[in-house]
Amino acid sequence: MAPVLASIKKRNDLIVTSSGAPVAIPSPRGEIHSLLVQDPDGYFVEVVQSALPASVTSEGNVYDVSVGLTIADRESTLKF
Repeated sequence: MAPVLASIKKRNDLIVTSSGAPVAIPSPRGEIHSLLVQDPDGYFVEVVQSALPASVTSEGNVYDVSVGLTIADRESTLKF
């Protein structure tokens, strides 16, 4: 999380998390650290660091990605 946080601060992206730093959140797989930022286009991005599952043997630094979208009006969005 430290390299990501350093990059966010270097770019002067808005950190939305009230503490201005990652927060610890208990989860069934152990504690995760989460940070909410707003990108230059105004989109909210959540950065999450969690314990590596035992089944993951990769040497890389990314082992899970997810995307969530929030819309104001379903019908308008479907027409778009």
